[in-house]
Amino acid sequence: MFKRIPFDKVNWLISSFLIGTLFLSLTAVPAYLYFFGLDLFQIVLFVVMFCACGFSITVGYHRLFFASYFPGALGRAASDADLRSGRF
Repeated sequence: MFKRIPFDKVNWLISSFLIGTLFLSLTAVPAYLYFFGLDLFQIVLFVVMFCACGFSITVGYHRLFFASYFPGALGRAASDADLRSGRF
């Protein structure tokens, strides 16, 4: 399974940060919720940040595919549309 991963090309600084973040979220978040609980402020903050992230991703893709002032927007959108439709 691991024979196909090029370990010599892995950026270990970034990879260790991402793996550490995953490990911390799987251990520290449940421990925090167990000891301190969840209140309304945290729920509202989660919903607001979730919507803000979703909107920003949507706006970013809209700029990428449809805004003429974004560099290479039309050409990139056409080539990505070909890839999505399966036309190679």
